[in-house]
Amino acid sequence: MSERAIAASEAKSEFLANMSHEIRTPINAVLGMDEMILRESNESEIRDYAMDIYNAGQTLLSLVNDILDVSKIESGKMEIIPVDYDFCSMINDLVNMITIKAKAKNLEFDVDIDSSIPSKLYGDDVRIRQVLTNILTNAVKYTKEGNIWMRVKCKITGIEVRLYFEVEDTGIGIKEEDMGKLFEVFQRIEEKRNRNIEGTGLGMNISMHILELMGSRMNVKSEYGKGSTFSFSLVQKIVDETPIGDFHERIQNADKKYAYSRAFIAPEAHVLVVDDNDMNRKVFQSLLKPMQINVTEASGGKQSVELATTQHFDIIFMDHMMPEMDGIEAFYKIREFKDGPCKDTPIYVLTANAVIGAKEKYLKEGFEGFLSKPIVSDKLEETIRASLSPDKVLPAPEENARERKNYNGAPVDELPAVDGLDWNFAWLHLPEEELLSSAIKEYYSILTLHADKLQKKYDNLIDSEDEDKIEAYK
Repeated sequence: MSERAIAASEAKSEFLANMSHEIRTPINAVLGMDEMILRESNESEIRDYAMDIYNAGQTLLSLVNDILDVSKIESGKMEIIPVDYDFCSMINDLVNMITIKAKAKNLEFDVDIDSSIPSKLYGDDVRIRQVLTNILTNAVKYTKEGNIWMRVKCKITGIEVRLYFEVEDTGIGIKEEDMGKLFEVFQRIEEKRNRNIEGTGLGMNISMHILELMGSRMNVKSEYGKGSTFSFSLVQKIVDETPIGDFHERIQNADKKYAYSRAFIAPEAHVLVVDDNDMNRKVFQSLLKPMQINVTEASGGKQSVELATTQHFDIIFMDHMMPEMDGIEAFYKIREFKDGPCKDTPIYVLTANAVIGAKEKYLKEGFEGFLSKPIVSDKLEETIRASLSPDKVLPAPEENARERKNYNGAPVDELPAVDGLDWNFAWLHLPEEELLSSAIKEYYSILTLHADKLQKKYDNLIDSEDEDKIEAYK
C-alpha cells in the first residue's frame, strides 16, 4: 500500500510539473510580448488594451499558481520568503487589477490607505499580494451591486510596523452554517446558487495557510444578504521609514507611469539563449534589446552544445524541456569540455516548470541559477548584472532612459490584403519593413515543411505503442 501511495504521489508531481510547463510557456509569450507593447507603444488606446492583457494574464497565472500551491501545502513545502519591497507598488498593482474587475460590474471600489505607513518594508510581498488578491477577487465575484472597500492602517513600534488589512463588501454574505466550508479546499459556498461564478475553491484555503505561516489568521464577519468583512494583521520590518503620504496621487494614470528604464547596457556581452520555442526566443531577444547585449539563439540542446564548445559566451540561458536533447543533458555535455570556451560560463535554467522542488532540483544538477517563465524582466536584468564581469556593465545613457518608437507612417496601406493577416497588428510587433518582410517569408517557408513532418510522425503512431514514436510526435 505504501508503494502505491508513493507511486501516486510521484504521478501527481509529474502531472503538476507538466501542467505547469505547458500552461506557463504560452503565458510567458503573451506577457512577454505584452510588455514590449507597454514599453514601446505611445498610443494610449493600444496601451489600454495592453494593460487589459497584462491583468488577464496575471489572473490566468494566479490560477496555475493556486493549483501548485495546494500541492506545496499538502507536502509541507510552502515557504515564506521575505525581501525588501515597496509598499505602494504592491498596493498599486492590486488597485489597478481590482479596479478593472469592479468597473466591469459597475461596482464602486474605494481605497483608504494610512498615509503614515513606511514606504519600504521587509516581508514576503508576493504572498501578501496573493492573500489580498484572493479576498478582493472574491469580493468582486460575490457582489452584484454596491461597494467594495479596502482599508490599510498601521501601528509603528520601533523598527517594526503592524499593518491592519480590511476588505469589506456589500455582497451576498455567508450563512452561519456555511462558515466552516469557507477555508476548505475545493469547497465553494452555495454551489448551486453561485454555479455561474468562476473559481476553483482553492483561494481561501491557501490564504489561510499563508497567514498561519506569517503568524497571523483570517478574521471573517458576515451578514447573509448584506455583505462580508475579511481582515488580518501582519508585522513587517521597516526598511525605509519615510511615510508613503497621499496614496491616491500615486495611483492616478497608472498606465502612463509605466516606464521602462535601462539600469545598464552591456554592448560587449555575449549571451546564448536555448529554447525550442521560436516565440520564447523572440521574447527573450526583445527583453535584452534595450541593454544592447549580443544574443545568439539555439533551438535545441544539440545546437547549444555545438555553439558552447566552439565559442565563448558570458552567460547561457538553457530551457529544460526540449525534444531530442533536453536542457539538463545539454548542460552536462557542455560541462564535459573541461578546457572548452564555456568551462566557467554560468548556465541558468530557463523553464516553465514551477512545481515543488524544481528550483532545488536544478541547483543540485549544477546550474548557477533558476529563472521561471513567465520571465520577469527585472529578475532577468539582475541575473545578468550579477553574472557579468564589472568591466562589461556600463551605465545606461540618461537621454535614452526610456525608448519608445513612433509607429506612425507604417506602410500597411500599400501592402496586399491577405485573408487572416492583420497588417496593423503585425506592424505593431515588427515595426520595420525589412523585419516584417523577413518574418512573413520565414513563416511562409516553414508551413509546408512542418505540416509534412507532423503528418509523418502522426502516421507512424497508427497501431504503434513505440514510446520513441510517441515522444517524437509529442
